[in-house]
Amino acid sequence: MPDLSLEKRKVTICITTSSGKMSQQKRLAEAELAMVQAALQRINSEIIQNAKMHLNQPIIVGLDVKDFFPSLNFELVWQYFRDQNIAREPARLIATLCTFKGHLPQGAVTSPFLANRLLREFDETMLRHCRQAKVNYSRYADDITLSGSISNDLKERLISFVREGLHHYGLQLNNDKIRVQHRNNRQEVTGIVVNEKLQAPRELRRTLRQKMYYLNRYWENDWQKMTENDLDKLLGQVNFVWGIDKANSEFAEYRKQLLEIKRYFILQSKKNNHINIRTLVR
Repeated sequence: MPDLSLEKRKVTICITTSSGKMSQQKRLAEAELAMVQAALQRINSEIIQNAKMHLNQPIIVGLDVKDFFPSLNFELVWQYFRDQNIAREPARLIATLCTFKGHLPQGAVTSPFLANRLLREFDETMLRHCRQAKVNYSRYADDITLSGSISNDLKERLISFVREGLHHYGLQLNNDKIRVQHRNNRQEVTGIVVNEKLQAPRELRRTLRQKMYYLNRYWENDWQKMTENDLDKLLGQVNFVWGIDKANSEFAEYRKQLLEIKRYFILQSKKNNHINIRTLVR
């Protein structure tokens, strides 16, 4: 089995330019990189906090809201802004800016915020109801999670209660994605294993080790094949694993390397003159 660690093999990217504007480009790149790291940290924090609520529970019930963002339509968004005492036409303008083809667009930075505001009353009602039943409740976007000592009868009643609450917003549960996870099997919440401690799934860690091994092993010849989208996906996954266990030096090193590559991509996008790149693989 090959050694997939990076102790003997590290990527360094050196960038040179003849332009006197490089220092300004570097400052802009560092500011953008800081924004990337802040966004990664925020996403990680929300996902981890959501999973923590269901740590070491006898039963976890996972529910999925069908077509979540496409079902949150313009009228709901417009009414939300009207409820904030915004006049009719300004509210319509803001709702128009926040929607696409008549609904919240998936991937827009405003969509999760607005979805949480639209479903605030639903979440509060669910929290009260579940607290009375001594069940933990959380929602992360379209993922609803219930956990605790949940009998079959209680499970059916809770799911029925969720259905009723969602119906008020024109939302439905995805019947094909109702998951019941018992303690004697692996339990996952928003991609995090929560049986005894929070950890990333073993398969994900193994896949990322392989990707980082090949990235380092063949970087000198194959780096141009990586697109920024490929990098962002890999960085997001590595950051996800690192965020769950920040004491993991292996994934801390992977993250550091990928942020260096991200810095290069940002600088390249801002350059006005030719940038010469030299890769050093030690």
